[in-house]
Amino acid sequence: VFDDWADRIFTDALPEYPVAIRSDAATLNIVYPPDDPGYTRLRARRKGAKEDVGWIVVASKQMKDNPYFGDLKVGTLADGFGRAADAPALVAAGINHLADAGVDIIVANFSHAAWVRACRRSGMFAGPDNYYHFVSPGGAPLFDDTCPPREIHMARGHSNGIWGLV
Repeated sequence: VFDDWADRIFTDALPEYPVAIRSDAATLNIVYPPDDPGYTRLRARRKGAKEDVGWIVVASKQMKDNPYFGDLKVGTLADGFGRAADAPALVAAGINHLADAGVDIIVANFSHAAWVRACRRSGMFAGPDNYYHFVSPGGAPLFDDTCPPREIHMARGHSNGIWGLV
């Protein structure tokens, strides 16, 4: 369950992201309900200290005749938040958890440069992607020079794109 500690992480790390999806405890408990066993919520703390550095939500699913993954057990880094400098530790925590769960492949969709870099440094690589972002016709353009995607913190769990992976 996300609680006050998640609120502190969100408040403390938010200034590092020009744009980020609301990730306070109340919102996270709606998006990733505590009683939904499809998601694993990992709270990360510094070793030897009781200081929270962030969190990452992961999911895994055994596929069967899936058009993209065949019969593989697929792990997903669904969402995460913390300071940009802690993204490598958060990504590693998610990958380690999913590896221990016996997944065959791990997928992630992060837009912020620090999270993309953390995924790549962990051994992940870019592949084909069917993950799209749409802005309402009345809305202002989201991706332009004043707000490039590499500065926006979005993850797979920020859309309905996770449903087939849980």
